[in-house]
Amino acid sequence: MKQTNFEKLYPGLGLAYYVLVLSLIILVKHPIELLILYIAVAASLIYRDYLMGEYLFHKKILTYLLPFIFMIFTATINSMFRHYGFINLFRLSNGNYFTLDSIIDGAQGGFRLGLCVLWIKHLNEHISTNNLLFLFKGLFPGFALLLTLVFRFFPHYLNQARELIIVNKLSNEDKKLGIKANFTNTANVLAKLSSWALESSINTAQYMQARGLGISDNKTSYKLYKWRTNDSILLLIISVAMAGYFLMRAKGYLDFIYYPFTYVPEWQGLNFVMLILLSLVAFLPLIVDIKDY
Repeated sequence: MKQTNFEKLYPGLGLAYYVLVLSLIILVKHPIELLILYIAVAASLIYRDYLMGEYLFHKKILTYLLPFIFMIFTATINSMFRHYGFINLFRLSNGNYFTLDSIIDGAQGGFRLGLCVLWIKHLNEHISTNNLLFLFKGLFPGFALLLTLVFRFFPHYLNQARELIIVNKLSNEDKKLGIKANFTNTANVLAKLSSWALESSINTAQYMQARGLGISDNKTSYKLYKWRTNDSILLLIISVAMAGYFLMRAKGYLDFIYYPFTYVPEWQGLNFVMLILLSLVAFLPLIVDIKDY
């Protein structure tokens, strides 16, 4: 399968990047920062589909709109049940005020939630099972082996279940079955599926034993991924950008208060620098994919 440039990064660097971005979604304060993180992930996902030859934007438009859907929902719920803030829009039937402050606070919370979903989708498309196994097998070899077996078992189990269901439907295609007969057929499918799972596990154990698993602890393995100079450059860029960003954050730049009332501090020149540093990190997957890496 074709890989994008960002997928070719060292797995540890890629995973650390996603941990950083998901942390930023929680930590950033200003709405412009949230918008930057949204544009970055949406642009990267769309460009990845373009590279893969999948022109499915019209089919995935609801996915890209998730932050806004969550935003509308949480803003409505929050303003209906929480009535803090100074800007009153109107009075509800129960006597409480419907405030703009609670709408804004609920909206930013929902937008963050939808943003997390999009970035996790981005992670799922760029960090493969092989990446995770490569990372874990050195530290937790037993866990890595278990993870391998689980990732292998479930697709096989689901495929076998589909085949049994199709066969069962075809064998009873001309029959009108009652509730009892349908229940019996379902039980038979589950029994056959359980028998197949047990047989498959025995075969897997025999294959593992035949390959010498457990005979010696001094095993060697081929390393599919290697740390490259480009990985070091990207790590340096991320580290410097985030160091500058959090230093200015600690000094109170680019602040925004949502609770207990909405307050926007005076705009300062260094806010632009923070936005540039955040944009550099957020758009990194897109930049790496566009540039020859």
